[in-house]
Amino acid sequence: MLLVFTGFLANLLGSPQTIMYFVSYFIFTLVLERVFLLRVLVVIANLLFKDKSHHQPAEQVLVDGDALSVTKAAQGSPALEQETTKVSASVRNIKAIKNAPLIFFIKRTDLVTLNKAILYVRANESTHILRFVHVYPEQTVEALETVEQLKGMIAMYDRVYPKLQLDFYSIVGEFDPVTVEWISQTYGISTNSMFLKQPSTVIMHKVSAHGVRVITG
Repeated sequence: MLLVFTGFLANLLGSPQTIMYFVSYFIFTLVLERVFLLRVLVVIANLLFKDKSHHQPAEQVLVDGDALSVTKAAQGSPALEQETTKVSASVRNIKAIKNAPLIFFIKRTDLVTLNKAILYVRANESTHILRFVHVYPEQTVEALETVEQLKGMIAMYDRVYPKLQLDFYSIVGEFDPVTVEWISQTYGISTNSMFLKQPSTVIMHKVSAHGVRVITG
């Protein structure tokens, strides 16, 4: 094990470019796993600063891997997961990450696309709030029917996936970078917290170039 580590360290020191790539990927991994790291800090802090005199029910952070729920801990519950003054900042950060919404732009009524977006968020994101946004140019009969159908589909998936909060927004306007920026400013959501299916038109390519993430499939 020591030889492997020594060889790895030698490769890093022998190539500055390799160090740059390593640091970049390391930071990226830390960002992706920041909720897990914060949970570890909560457990370690409660383990090191365990208050043996504390017997009253406390607010407890229960994590099931997909969502974060905050309940009242009963007596006898594991103290390592309790929210105490020592870990309140870490718990607040966990809640903030979990409650930061993502936006998925949905163009048409498609149950498969909706489900793929949900599965992508469950597999790759820390949040449990997903907002579907449908942008359409004018309120025609056909457009309003599409809005109602999407609303029903998303309500159905909201029941299918109880650990996620699924919301639906319909916006009248042109789907372009200006509208995306307006949505970002209005709802306080950065464009890198928005994503869409692989773009197929020039306008959608312009939107993705504005910072909106693209998922394939």
